[in-house]
Amino acid sequence: MIAGTSERSVAASRYAGPESAARLIYSWSCEANYFVERPRLGFGPEEPVFNAISARDPYFSPSNPWNSDYAVTGNCADALKGNPQAVVLVVEADVHTILNRPDVREATSHFLSSVLKP
Repeated sequence: MIAGTSERSVAASRYAGPESAARLIYSWSCEANYFVERPRLGFGPEEPVFNAISARDPYFSPSNPWNSDYAVTGNCADALKGNPQAVVLVVEADVHTILNRPDVREATSHFLSSVLKP
């Protein structure tokens, strides 16, 4: 299991070592933006990945003026397109830290239960 939130999600998503059981990427959009020139994603095309981010994340959404030079969507949906084991949760909010929201915790639990079967 590899997990991260915000800047740590960049590292969690870039790790290209042996495939992990699953990745949890919170509060990062998996795309070029003011923070990284290229996402350099390390996960495989069918690796289980859960991404949760606010619709108006103050750092990684299109609403951040620092991203005006980038074609950001604000989530990892494009990077995970075609991955049958990927889930993207866009929370209707404008905050960066969403990890402990009840809806995010519930969605994370459901995702992990579905991919980490004994």
